[in-house]
Amino acid sequence: MHVPQGVLGEAKAVDLSVFDASKAKCDEATGHVSAIPPESEGTQRFPLKNTGCPSGAVWCADIE
Repeated sequence: MHVPQGVLGEAKAVDLSVFDASKAKCDEATGHVSAIPPESEGTQRFPLKNTGCPSGAVWCADIE
């Protein structure tokens, strides 16, 4: 993930989307994808939390 320093610490919510790499194109310079495929195409979405995270982590989640 590429973001300017401090941006994640100021965010109100962060979601992690996991999907097959063939479903979108990634800009290697920015880390941005062309589009996040819908959940009906297999995308999994995980809302991250900003409390109870390990030391040094601003956002986290237990993902199984």
